[in-house]
This record gives sequence, structure tokens and C-alpha cells, in this order.
Amino acid sequence: MLARRPEEIRLGDVVACLEADQALVECFLPGGAACTLTPHCRLKARLAGAEAAFIADLNRSSLADCVYRPFET
Repeated sequence: MLARRPEEIRLGDVVACLEADQALVECFLPGGAACTLTPHCRLKARLAGAEAAFIADLNRSSLADCVYRPFET
């Protein structure tokens, strides 16, 4: 059972919640990473921006937008 109506639940928020404990890349993990590029990396900020844009784009839709309705007319 949902705590709110499907129209009020943003798809990006659902994905972000489900993926919260999974780092996109190793260097996003708490405590750093063993990446040799860390001191000079120019990729991490771009990946963080892309991840934020991904969630923002998903948040343009609600859970209700993704419901399968087999008998729509």
C-alpha cells in the first residue's frame, strides 16, 4: 500500500531511494576510493551532475504516469 497517491510520488525520488546505498562509482563511496585519478580527477563532478540530471528528469514523471493500464481507450 502506498503512503500517498501515485500522482504525488515522483519517479526520480523512488529511484533515488532505491539506489541510495549504491554508489554510481567507487569514489562516491563514503571514505573515499582507491582510484589513482582521485588527486586530479575531472570526471567525478561530471558524473555527479549527470546523476542529478537523471533523477531530475525522472522527477518530471509520477508513479501514476508509469502504471500499466491495459484497457485504456
